[in-house]
Amino acid sequence: STLVNQFTVEDVRKLQVLSGLIAGSYLLYKRFFESIVLELDFTKIKIVEKEDPMKFLFHSNEIAINQLVQTIKYASADPRVVGIISRIDKSSQLGFSQIQEIRSAILKFGETGKFTIAFASSLGEFSNGVLDYYLATSCNSIYVAPTGDVGITGFYVDQFFLKNTLSALGIEPQLEGRKEYKNMINLFTKDKFTEEHKESISSIVKSLFDRLVLDISQRRGLAEERVRELFTLGPFSATEARDNGLINGCLYQEEIYSLLRQEAKLPFFKRLTYLYINNYLARHPPRFYFFPHKFTNIFRNFFSNQRVALVTLQGNILRGPSERGVIGSDTVCAQLRQLTKDRRFKGIILRIDSGGGSYIASDQIAREILALKKAGKKIVVSMGNVAASGGYFLAMNADRIVAQSGTITGSIGVFAGKMVFRQFLEEKLQLSFDSWCLDSHENGKFYSSINRYSDSDKVKLNQFLDRIYDDFVSKVSASRGLNKNNSDNFAGGRVFTGQQALLLGLVDVVGGFDEAMSEMRSILGVGPLADLVLVDYPKTNLWDLLSSPTNSFEEKGHHVHFAFFPWLLGSVFGIKSLVQMAFNQTNSNATAGFAGRIVNDAISEVQGGCWRETRGEGQSDRFYLLDPRF
Repeated sequence: STLVNQFTVEDVRKLQVLSGLIAGSYLLYKRFFESIVLELDFTKIKIVEKEDPMKFLFHSNEIAINQLVQTIKYASADPRVVGIISRIDKSSQLGFSQIQEIRSAILKFGETGKFTIAFASSLGEFSNGVLDYYLATSCNSIYVAPTGDVGITGFYVDQFFLKNTLSALGIEPQLEGRKEYKNMINLFTKDKFTEEHKESISSIVKSLFDRLVLDISQRRGLAEERVRELFTLGPFSATEARDNGLINGCLYQEEIYSLLRQEAKLPFFKRLTYLYINNYLARHPPRFYFFPHKFTNIFRNFFSNQRVALVTLQGNILRGPSERGVIGSDTVCAQLRQLTKDRRFKGIILRIDSGGGSYIASDQIAREILALKKAGKKIVVSMGNVAASGGYFLAMNADRIVAQSGTITGSIGVFAGKMVFRQFLEEKLQLSFDSWCLDSHENGKFYSSINRYSDSDKVKLNQFLDRIYDDFVSKVSASRGLNKNNSDNFAGGRVFTGQQALLLGLVDVVGGFDEAMSEMRSILGVGPLADLVLVDYPKTNLWDLLSSPTNSFEEKGHHVHFAFFPWLLGSVFGIKSLVQMAFNQTNSNATAGFAGRIVNDAISEVQGGCWRETRGEGQSDRFYLLDPRF
């Protein structure tokens, strides 16, 4: 306090000026004397369609693919960022469509004149490295360690069939499909490819391979025929790949990093800083007029009337609430009903990554999407790795459908049936069965997993399938403006790549998030350069996850179904207890005993999700349940 009293008002003002000069000098240094190289390390990030809202509690390395793509896009315009270096040792977690999405973003980044380098210790180590290499070709330079490999080989398909396995176990699959190209049932009822199955698989593989060859030939400056030949000659060692023009050189990681300053062409006074791309926004937020950042654009986001909701639908489509990996019709329909009434959003981008599921659930969600359109909302679908069967059912009513050339879509068909376990239970487990039906209620066995379908049951099953298939085809034809009489061309259970679906009229545009946003601008009529604010919907916070909805309009997403809330509050109170006991401790000679008491007391105070109130001598302690629902 004596030192503080010695300062005059003039001294304080000088100190304020000095602090401002220091802060300003630091900002100028960061702006003009520091250059950033973004590190995109696929061994340290997990790319998902939508981030877990609880990830902040567990230091998760998840990053949503749209966030990653937008970050790369924004970094391309940031003058502080001079390049991207990608470590592509483990990108096999990604599907073909996701790789195309990221690949396109890196290509556009490189077109700005900034360097892009990919390196790997090995692109496949005694394993297939085709997708790893395909992603690496998005960069201008590719380096592999001298001891590494480039594991590109020709395309082929392994497919297991369970017919003989089920037969050996005494399990009989009784499945029917519409139509002959609905190949899922073949896994259970056949022991090899049918002609239709083989035709479908070969068509998809050929389409994907043609796209891959074209992209690699353009990036590596090789003729397409030469690329096709190299696929038949692989895999290659790193030196063989370099000699064949597949990569630029054989270098170890530290040798590559020593070249970056030269690649960036920096003057001597600039310092090179490396930053993981998922930390880029948090540590180096660019200025608001230059970069739409979540903190610097609060006012723009709040007042903008050009907001677009991003609704991510990923997983199997089922009736009921959404959970991780499940698109629940109850949850999604409630969310879409909320959007119908939300006047803040003029458009919705539906990101769909689903192979299908329940037809009834799909129809309920599709009906809510139609209600959105009737309310005047514009809808654009962006397809992920897969948007087939029920996944395509969700997409068909959109104003525009955007898919990558490698997206798997279509599969307009249906299958149903059951597994009969009677022989397995009787012969393998020695169980006995007897049946009884009320009067003439033989149809009571229709859903039984013990009894086979009767002839009348099979007639009823096929009637169901015909009705569902006709409804599916009719709705696709109406929504996409296709001739139902030519449905054999686009339906029948056939599966297509995005490129094939474009030619058939099942999708409108080949591309990813950028193309979806361009289509949204087009149908909103706001001009190609209009700044649309993309907002994740619904905004799920911690309280939403810990609480239950009070009505069908409040569904936000999957909820925490265990006693997390008591645990969280118990932990808070426990920490508070520890701090209080530490400050109240006066006996410095009993450190060990003190530590033991702290641990024991803390455990007892938060045990069981309860808070213990320690009362006076002679009185019993009181326990309070933190949340009566648990």
